[in-house]
Amino acid sequence: MHAPPGSQTVTVRSDDSPISSPPSPWWIQSLHLTEEYKQRLCTGRWLNDKIIDAVNHTVADHVQGDVPQSSLVVQVPGGFDRVDSGFQIIYDTVHWVAVCCQNDKVPYANSMDDNISPFVVQQLKQLYAGLVT
Repeated sequence: MHAPPGSQTVTVRSDDSPISSPPSPWWIQSLHLTEEYKQRLCTGRWLNDKIIDAVNHTVADHVQGDVPQSSLVVQVPGGFDRVDSGFQIIYDTVHWVAVCCQNDKVPYANSMDDNISPFVVQQLKQLYAGLVT
């Protein structure tokens, strides 16, 4: 039997074992970034949690700050743990917001506009409890 023109053929295993593609080679293994993530950066695609967590760790190492929390922590009921200082990238609905805490001040860099959403405020209150009201 021949496949219709323009269709793709699919290989099916007879032993029901999963078919998986080989893992992408490492780009920066210590940051858990593969070549796939490098391509994502180079082509201007959406930055995901793996890339943002790598940025958080790189900046923390550079400024010798506390180990940042994963951007995924905000999705659990308790959210972020409180910290007294340090750099962290948090997210809003469609973009990332960089924040830090130095000398009891919490500046932020928001690439979209001058206002921050209630969701960002919630994350700031979790991270810097007592400094952000």
